[in-house]
Amino acid sequence: MSEHPTDTSTGIAACLKPRPVHLIRETDFSRLVTTIYQRPYNLQQQGGGLPQDSIIEFTIPAEESDWTGPSLARWQAATPPADGDRADQTRWEREFHPPLEDILNDLHTRGLLTPGDYALHVSW
Repeated sequence: MSEHPTDTSTGIAACLKPRPVHLIRETDFSRLVTTIYQRPYNLQQQGGGLPQDSIIEFTIPAEESDWTGPSLARWQAATPPADGDRADQTRWEREFHPPLEDILNDLHTRGLLTPGDYALHVSW
C-alpha cells in the first residue's frame, strides 16, 4: 500500500500542525487604536501602504521592533494634524507612527489583547 499525501497519519499532511489564530480586520484594529489613543492611526497606510489582502501575523506578547520612528510615548505626546489638512494627515499616517509591537504590547497590558497568535487582514 502506498502512502498518499492526504493521508492524515503519514506524508505531508502529518507535518501540518494547525493552531488557533485570532483574525482581526485591519480597519477594526486601526479604529481601536484611534479610539484608545485619541490619535489618527491607519496601519494600512504605514510605510507608503500595505498591499491589498495581505496578512500580518504576530504573537502577544510581541517581540521588540527595529522600527526607528517615534516611540509610543512620543507619538502620544505629539499633536496630530488638524482635520481637513489631508496632506498632513496622510504624512502622519504613513510616516509618524510608533512600532506596531509597542502598540500591541500596550493593548495587551491594558487587557484588550490576550496572549496568543493573531493575524491582521489588510483589505481596502
